Amino acid sequence: MTETNSIVTAIEGENYLEKPGSSELTAVVLDIRIVNEQGKNLKSGMGGKVQVRGTSMFRYY
Repeated sequence: MTETNSIVTAIEGENYLEKPGSSELTAVVLDIRIVNEQGKNLKSGMGGKVQVRGTSMFRYY
């Protein structure tokens, strides 16, 4: 995901120690969501496809 400048989410402090495989903060210039195969938003904790939108993203290849 080099199009995202490698920083989409982050985690720090106690939250990192408790859940090192998680994330809590989204970069200010990006929107992120998790969707299913039909493109519908999923609830927190559910697995799916990551979609990222923002000013640092490629528009086309």
